[in-house]
Amino acid sequence: LVATAMHPDPTRRYASAEALRDDLVRRRTGLPLRAQPDSRAYRLRKFVERHRVGVATTALVVVLPLAAVAALTLQQRQTARALAESEATVAFLEEVFTAVDPYDPVRLDTLRARDLLLRGGARVQATLADQPALQASLLKTIGGAFVQMGLYSDAQPLLDDALRLHREHTGASNTGIAETQQALGRVARYEGTFDIAEQHYQAALATFQRVHGPGHPHTIQTERDLAELYEETSRPAEAEAILRDLAARERNQPVPDTLDLALTLNNLAIVLRAHERYDEAEAPAEEAYTL
Repeated sequence: LVATAMHPDPTRRYASAEALRDDLVRRRTGLPLRAQPDSRAYRLRKFVERHRVGVATTALVVVLPLAAVAALTLQQRQTARALAESEATVAFLEEVFTAVDPYDPVRLDTLRARDLLLRGGARVQATLADQPALQASLLKTIGGAFVQMGLYSDAQPLLDDALRLHREHTGASNTGIAETQQALGRVARYEGTFDIAEQHYQAALATFQRVHGPGHPHTIQTERDLAELYEETSRPAEAEAILRDLAARERNQPVPDTLDLALTLNNLAIVLRAHERYDEAEAPAEEAYTL
């Protein structure tokens, strides 16, 4: 009662003489006082008001390590998830590519590569519906293998499914989308649908440039593919511009990739030669040969 009446904070004192009188009566009659000790919340608030700088500094000292721990925990979870997906991929591929029954009438070791990949694609679509990101990645890989083998009709449906799954279940900046579009660009180009090929290449290139930058192998290869498409569709000026720019950037790399530069120069020589610019074609051809 006395501490409340003499409290240094005016807001904590009795609001009036009547309120003090009421508590005196309650004290004499054995009733609980309305005056109460300062609460923990009140003491904490007043302490912060008196020591704003110190409290702010202490908060940083405490919060920053906690934030770092939280970030590390999140990173560990992401790493664990990626590891789980990798392990699932390995287990899946082992199941697909390992002969499990030597008396099976269709033994895996006698299957051709195309049949093996078709089997893998079918199993991906049938068994991994609950893991769409992993499903998309594997379909992209198998579809890409078909592209490398020149089996475009086999590659198309797998790559279409991979692109759909990536768009539905991964972020817009996910490079899996761009890698799938690059493969679809090759399919469209080899099948003669050049406008669709260009759309896929341009979309993939925009993502690679944004995510990886101009010097990344994916970016470089997509530019090279686009230049070949322009050459095949009688757009030599556009093909030449891409290849000259690419060669200049490859020369300026801190550690130039000799093979990449040679491929670019060789492609440039082919473009120039195809349009009977033989004198101009000779120098990049000679340099490519030397490299």
